[in-house]
Amino acid sequence: MNKKLPIARCLLGACFGLFMAASAKAASLQVVTNDWGTNGVPSTVSMYIYVPDKLATSPPILVVAHYCGGTAGGVFGEAYGGGIVAACDKYGFIMVFPQAANPDGSGRCWDAGSTSSLTRNGGGDSQAIVNMVNYTVNTYHANRSRVYVTGTSSGAMMTELLLALYPDVFKAGAEFSGVPAGCWAVNNPGGGWSGPCAGGQVSYPAPQWGNIVRGMYQGYSGPRPRVQLWHGTADTTISYNDQTEAIKQWTDVLNLSTNPTTTATVKIGSVTNQWIHQTWQDSCGNAVLDAWSELNGGHGTDANLNAQYVIPFLGLDKTGSADPVNSCAAPNGLAATAISSNQVSLAWNTSSNAASYTLKRAAMTGGPYSILASNIIATNYADTVAVGMRYYYVVSARVSGVETPNSREASANLLYPWLTADIGSVGIMVGNASYNSGVFTAMGAGADIQSTADGFRYVYVPATGNCTIIARVASVQNVNAWSKAGVMIRESLNANAANAFVGLTPGNGTTWQYRSSTGGGTTYNNTAGLNAPYWVKLVRSANMFTGYRSADGITWTLQGTATFTMGSTVYIGLALTSHDTANLVPASFDNVTAPGWTASAPPSAPSNLTATAMSGSQINLIWNSSATASGYNIKRSTANGGPYSIIYSGLGATNYNDTGLPATNTFYYVISALNQSGESINSAQASATTLIPNTPPTLAPVANQTIGAGVTLSITNIATDTNVPTPVLTFGLLSAPTNAAINSSSGVLTWRPLVSQANSTNPFTVMVADDGTPSLSATQSFAVTVNPLAQPQLSNMAFSNGKFVLQVNGDSGPDYQIQVSTNLLDWNTVFTTNSPAMPFTWTNGASESPMNYFRIVVGP
Repeated sequence: MNKKLPIARCLLGACFGLFMAASAKAASLQVVTNDWGTNGVPSTVSMYIYVPDKLATSPPILVVAHYCGGTAGGVFGEAYGGGIVAACDKYGFIMVFPQAANPDGSGRCWDAGSTSSLTRNGGGDSQAIVNMVNYTVNTYHANRSRVYVTGTSSGAMMTELLLALYPDVFKAGAEFSGVPAGCWAVNNPGGGWSGPCAGGQVSYPAPQWGNIVRGMYQGYSGPRPRVQLWHGTADTTISYNDQTEAIKQWTDVLNLSTNPTTTATVKIGSVTNQWIHQTWQDSCGNAVLDAWSELNGGHGTDANLNAQYVIPFLGLDKTGSADPVNSCAAPNGLAATAISSNQVSLAWNTSSNAASYTLKRAAMTGGPYSILASNIIATNYADTVAVGMRYYYVVSARVSGVETPNSREASANLLYPWLTADIGSVGIMVGNASYNSGVFTAMGAGADIQSTADGFRYVYVPATGNCTIIARVASVQNVNAWSKAGVMIRESLNANAANAFVGLTPGNGTTWQYRSSTGGGTTYNNTAGLNAPYWVKLVRSANMFTGYRSADGITWTLQGTATFTMGSTVYIGLALTSHDTANLVPASFDNVTAPGWTASAPPSAPSNLTATAMSGSQINLIWNSSATASGYNIKRSTANGGPYSIIYSGLGATNYNDTGLPATNTFYYVISALNQSGESINSAQASATTLIPNTPPTLAPVANQTIGAGVTLSITNIATDTNVPTPVLTFGLLSAPTNAAINSSSGVLTWRPLVSQANSTNPFTVMVADDGTPSLSATQSFAVTVNPLAQPQLSNMAFSNGKFVLQVNGDSGPDYQIQVSTNLLDWNTVFTTNSPAMPFTWTNGASESPMNYFRIVVGP
């Protein structure tokens, strides 16, 4: 950066000696002259340090980066004026002041845009600052787990870059009037002053900003740092739009909602302008993103390096060996890859202290998500899906009994057997690729497919032996006249691999090129005047590679041929480069045929869809299958003609029961069919109206009953139901004596109490249920008291016609037995009568012994 930012606070650097001379403190800003890790980093970067007199045990570190044209002394004065130096003296942390100077000794801007500074340990300014942190840790036994950074203007840009590039070093940062990480490199090949970024003209969707950060440290699985952003809305040097873009970037990186958790209007001290303060909290309530906008504030806000807000946000006012903010970070690195026609492999990075993981999926991007699997101990999972079905996945972790937020969404953008990757150095712009409805869509950066090494996005499949790939390049954007999109056969995925390529450019027609050996140069020719959409074909026959072009995919013209040695196993696919490491170029390919892949069309729409209401909450759907369909999307609307929402995606059957609906509502349905080439148009619409809701039956009350032992109780339970048509009612006993029974159809309850149940009260609960959906029921309870049993009596005993006669008196209902004995020990039953009328007479007709004893036994 050659342009210097006009910051009035530069004058504080001139005052530095004055206020330090007036102080009685021994602590002061000191230059570090010995080797703090200067090898391999710019020689124009130097290190200053401030160590307070009262140093905390294992002290934290705060890096303070100066503005354009500034010095370590100048920004120290700014930190002094904002109260940060006083906080350093109070809490005992160490302050590191890196200084970037031109060889003539004048200050310069920090490099936030070159490849070296945007690369971890790439030898740029960013690595120089990290080397200073390492020196401070080793020399002063500082706390590597508590390192923070802040800066203004150019120092603010470096603050965001360090947070993105070294999330394993810095726990949090506060920047004043900066830009999103990576912004300074966009459309800025020279690495100097970036007019587009400074002017707020660089705008990306949040996921693309997030990809820039993730691409700086690919594979990083740890927590991301907290970020505090300050900016004036009237800043004419670094546009306030950069604050908006930075919010998009960090909400995506931190997996936060686009809407802040809180928004407030704040007055800061004696500052005239008001501030809009927005915070974003994680699921544990931690403020992990903090944005301050000074209304009508210019460049260099009126709260620069304000300790009142910066120190608490960074947590430097708290003691302890660990960063004081507990991480609730979601798992990261979730990736979905199709490993077969109906299986998706899911993998993610390990989350710190995670006890288990919960994997969720949705039929639509953004959810709603349903749980696919929980209590997963590993960091991978294989999901079986319908052929051609695409799901969207998130994963959360359980840490100390608390579930983290969901991870970033992932989906198998490419169907099996396709894979995709950036090949070689592509800059900060991470490419991507997807497939839908027969069209491959890709975004790729990279310097070129050319020379001795390539940088591009590749969508490929492994192949063996002779092979052919055909595609129509439907579009390729004119990012550069030599942006390229085409088909390739490549010996390996290394940047310098031997390869053959034929493709389209926006400004130079079709191109044929090849690299005949690893690391060799590239030979090419082009035919000008041809533009997408245009067909290309590449054929391998042994060691001969031939490229063709065609306007219609039928008549082919030779573009080039070459013969060179290549291994049997190769990678064949679609290649795309922007010819510009700072920008992505979009392109689309259709009519693609390759080994293991045949160009096909989406299936036809399903036919004869019918919808039938089954209850007040269920409608059943059925339709005819579509040829070549591998699954179906079920769509529903509450309005005739739509719009329709997908309620189930990838169904493998031709029927579906839609449940949980409100009663007496009309719903409209269409079905679409799926296969690997995409989705059909919708079927004809069908509709149905849910029925009147099912209501429970009612039972006529039954009074409490009294009965004698042995007497049969009979109660007819009467139930009614107002539903139309009248449902089938079924009766049952929820509680009753074990020898009671109820007829399930008529509701007649019968019970004959045993003699042993005399003098007891017995609870009964009767239930009746209908056969509606859902089945509803009613119950009622009553009690039956069994009277005490009277002692049976014998009377009128006599002999008549030589026979013994006796009369029995007792309660009506029980059974009676007459038993006889000759010794009062052994008894034999000689007569049994079931519930006789009382009294009854018994005549002994058997031969008698000289002495007989009789007794009456009541039962059952």
